[in-house]
Amino acid sequence: MPPLLDLSTLRRFSSQAEVIAPEDYPEAARFCREHGVGHADMRFIVLENCFVISYNLFGEGEGGVSSGTAYSALLGLWQTELPAILDATDPAVALALARHLEEELRVLVFANPPP
Repeated sequence: MPPLLDLSTLRRFSSQAEVIAPEDYPEAARFCREHGVGHADMRFIVLENCFVISYNLFGEGEGGVSSGTAYSALLGLWQTELPAILDATDPAVALALARHLEEELRVLVFANPPP
């Protein structure tokens, strides 16, 4: 069963990757969408996309990317970028930071096509 997701869980994910396992990324995406719509906060709509991209890169355990290096890079991006996204008080800055993470994840996907 996926963990109960909330903002606290997202904050912990930025420093503890095991808080949200790859197979739970779809649930994290749903939480982000609901939170973004409920609070009219576009950064969370973009974070929804980021979790979808991450799941497509390394979801379903062995069904995703087989490279441990790619998975480490994925987690590194989340851990580097997510704290600033969540802490940004200016909506435009928060959105720009979230879009940057989304773009970096897309680059990672293109650099690591499925086997």
